[in-house]
Amino acid sequence: MKLRSTTIREIERILDNTYFTLDSFKIENKPNDSVFLKIKFIPVPDFVFSVKPPSSFGKNGYISSESPGIHMASPELYNREDFNAVKNSIDSWVERIKHDLDSSHNPETDIDEQIEKLRENFKEHENEKGKFSDEEASELLLKLEALEETVLAQAEKIEASENQVKEFKSELKDIKLDLSK
Repeated sequence: MKLRSTTIREIERILDNTYFTLDSFKIENKPNDSVFLKIKFIPVPDFVFSVKPPSSFGKNGYISSESPGIHMASPELYNREDFNAVKNSIDSWVERIKHDLDSSHNPETDIDEQIEKLRENFKEHENEKGKFSDEEASELLLKLEALEETVLAQAEKIEASENQVKEFKSELKDIKLDLSK
């Protein structure tokens, strides 16, 4: 089922008006697949909202699979009366993501962990030859900017020391410069 471009823009607006930004999500509309709409939360790939038509012929509505679900961390299935009901359920799905992230993270260690992950990734690949394509570099820059926003928001919440924030920004700047080469 191919979604109209106006419907996709509505979904984008819904996502952009949540706690997160539109850049935190990847929207896929695959008209020829049984799951014709998939929204992935980029920072946590297990958090997915997907939609398919009902499995029984002659039934109306849609079936959404949402992870996290209302009660479980794994995907839960919901019958949606129409596509407006599907769109209306996106906001509550995003709220569950926020709630899960808020309850599962210790913000005081997040910044140090992010810096360490960046360092480890660069150590793994520092001797590799080759460059990123323009598309890959652009995609990585977008992800780095989203990461920066997330870390800075966390830093504000926990009032992280200026040194931690400066160190993170410095590491990120170096990465972005490497991508530009």
